[in-house]
Amino acid sequence: MFTMAAALSAFLFGSEPEEIGVNGDKSNGCGTIPSDTFAEGSVGNEEKRDEEKRDLDAINQYYALSKKRRCSLEELLPLSALQEGQKGKIVFAVGGYKLIRRLCDLGLVPGTEFKVLKKGLMEGPIILEVRSFELAIGRGIASKVLVKPI
Repeated sequence: MFTMAAALSAFLFGSEPEEIGVNGDKSNGCGTIPSDTFAEGSVGNEEKRDEEKRDLDAINQYYALSKKRRCSLEELLPLSALQEGQKGKIVFAVGGYKLIRRLCDLGLVPGTEFKVLKKGLMEGPIILEVRSFELAIGRGIASKVLVKPI
């Protein structure tokens, strides 16, 4: 049986995971992961690791920028709470690496100023003006982005 830590370590570092039995002894218990899953020559393994490294770097840069922007929680609102015509500055996003990656791809990093141009009806998208171009984001993403109104 594999522990989650052993499987994660094997995946990240490309080594063969050790099979550990229920009592801590090495055995071929049930629920083992096939050894070819962690093989060095697996197709796309290197590309996947490179992509994960890029994602992790982007997240670290995003949070480093967030830490530089000091403000109290009372001043922050979700982006979806701003009204049409109101301006704001992005401070923080509450979410996983996919959300952070998406925001970085759109140019919505901490410190970015924007203006809400239009809010769609019935939980529709929110259209923002960011760096002199228009950008539409969904309400789900907008509710996870904390901003400081200007």
